[in-house]
Amino acid sequence: ARDHPFWNRSMARGHARHLLLSPCDHGPGDCMYDRSIQFTRKTPDERVPQAVNPASQERQLAFLSPNGMPGGVNHHIAGLDVRLPQDEHHQCGPLCGARTLKRRESIGLLRELSPWTVGRSPAERMRMLRAARPLRLFFAGKIAPNTIRDSMMRCLASGPRVLLRDTSGKHQAYAASAAKAAAAAGLDLSSPSFMGQAMARSDFCLSPLGQNEGDSDRYLAAILHGCIPIFTFPGEQPPYADVLPWRNASLLLGPGEPKQLP
Repeated sequence: ARDHPFWNRSMARGHARHLLLSPCDHGPGDCMYDRSIQFTRKTPDERVPQAVNPASQERQLAFLSPNGMPGGVNHHIAGLDVRLPQDEHHQCGPLCGARTLKRRESIGLLRELSPWTVGRSPAERMRMLRAARPLRLFFAGKIAPNTIRDSMMRCLASGPRVLLRDTSGKHQAYAASAAKAAAAAGLDLSSPSFMGQAMARSDFCLSPLGQNEGDSDRYLAAILHGCIPIFTFPGEQPPYADVLPWRNASLLLGPGEPKQLP
């Protein structure tokens, strides 16, 4: 309001429409505001005016952010905010799991495994997408003990054709089942191409929220390998949810949802 007269003019007309890029994958409450403020709809205007309060349904500011989680420090409001996909070089973006390879090798591996590689004929693409895959469900990443993620993974670990690999090194609860599932699917857990190969051999790939409820970007790598991503947080909005038909290409699971995959 002090520095941008156009804000005051639009507010005076009662139809402020402003977009603000929030590059932090934990949302505006983490990297754009004073983190000591507990944002709610009742946060006093003296601290944060409702027009820019991340938690306010009446705010006149929409955030562009790579996180679609409501609540927490993210405060994504469906229909107002826009969730963006993560950039190519993010930790687990399109080349997820292939960072130990040289860039040319990792891109070559993706082109080899992806049904969407430019130059594939429609018939070849459909053959790859419809081919039987040895794994029903896959996830590899940090599964810290006694966390929500740990509880969710333990519920799924006993299912058939499920490969859940813990990379945190903090406990071995998943090691035996992961080794057994990998062997059955013809996968080498020590291979630098393991992640891509596993996604290309799986029907569904979990895409849980990241560290400290940060961006869940595993869906990018999953889709590129022909694996159906599963968003696990209730109310989480995928990128460009207002215009892309995510129901046709992903699953969004929440409380009370059936535990068996279709």
